[in-house]
Amino acid sequence: PMVKISPSNKITFPPAGINESVYQTVQIVNTSDTPAYFKILQDSTKTFRAFPPMGLINGKSFALLCFEFQPKQTRFYNFTAQCIFNHSSSNIQSLHLVGHCYTPQLTIGNDAKLFYPPTYTGVSSK
Repeated sequence: PMVKISPSNKITFPPAGINESVYQTVQIVNTSDTPAYFKILQDSTKTFRAFPPMGLINGKSFALLCFEFQPKQTRFYNFTAQCIFNHSSSNIQSLHLVGHCYTPQLTIGNDAKLFYPPTYTGVSSK
């Protein structure tokens, strides 16, 4: 198959919290005249998922793939998804998925007391 993945084969997700989902989209373009079948081999931990996981791209057309990143714990995640074209193991392209999961760590000093400056209701400035 004559297919191109854009913008690139490396997909970087924005930071996410635990069990929070973030998404990225890629385009698979079929530049030939014949249809091309694709199937994404999914992550067994379900941290990264592709929608739709398989499909058919008509000739001179394209398909959009949406990838979901849903981390289960705070750490760096790296996964290589395999995209198989036309049911052939010789027609595989790799998609490198990268994501970070963070948990906020806040410390409040001053015995956890917050002080706000005086506010006057009805006052405005131009």
